[in-house]
Amino acid sequence: MKAILPAGLWNGLRRLWEGLRGAKSALNRIYVRFFGPYYCPLCGNKAAGFRPLAKELMDMYIQYGCLGGRFTGELFSPGQFSCLHCGGMDRERLVAEYFLRRLGENKPGPNFRLLEFAPRPAIGAFLRKNFTLQHETSDLFMPDVDYRLDISAMPQLKEAAYDAWICLHVLEHVPDDASALRELYRILKPGGFGALLAPISLTLAATDEDPGAPEEERWRRFWQGDHVRLYAKADFAARVKAAGFTVHELGLDYFGRKCFEKLALPDTSVLYVVER
Repeated sequence: MKAILPAGLWNGLRRLWEGLRGAKSALNRIYVRFFGPYYCPLCGNKAAGFRPLAKELMDMYIQYGCLGGRFTGELFSPGQFSCLHCGGMDRERLVAEYFLRRLGENKPGPNFRLLEFAPRPAIGAFLRKNFTLQHETSDLFMPDVDYRLDISAMPQLKEAAYDAWICLHVLEHVPDDASALRELYRILKPGGFGALLAPISLTLAATDEDPGAPEEERWRRFWQGDHVRLYAKADFAARVKAAGFTVHELGLDYFGRKCFEKLALPDTSVLYVVER
């Protein structure tokens, strides 16, 4: 067709086509932003979907047989794992939704102290955007945190110092999780609460743990090379209660099916909210 059309007309048609393609792309972005079926409470964006788990990690899971069977996780969305806008992970979306519900109407003041372990950028941005509170961070290895601490022993932190804390996927790395749970209880104010999550198998009858296992064996047994255990559901709750906490298992009945669908979470998802 190019050969039989004048050059000027051909170039005009090409620019028109490119303009239409650009307009379609812009309309798609608008649709996704305002009418997408999914929603991220961390950043407030709607989306047509979430980003799947990184290919490198998924390949490791496939290599070591970490999907299905005894590795059926309680809260895990590998196909809809992280937000396209803020990068927030599946478990972080559930925590953000809970904080909006618990603190949304009666927002805490500037004296409300919250400590986040192994801090994540999406959670930090979410807290700054939605609340006026003291957000402090702690980790044993990460740079740029407020406290470089071993969660199993935190003498630098006073008893009953915090109104709340967030501890997501930390305990599975800790050889002595009982000491860590006692410390988490000690630093929490009476009446305070914590958001607690760890990898939990829905098919294990008992927690499988071995801090001395080699890395390859840890992949096969605990889902990751730096994990020291894989929790069984009932045992996880029992260990948390043994530290003195009151434990609330908030799942589909609390959040609602519509919420889980919009956050792209499986129906088995549970957030463990503990109180002193």
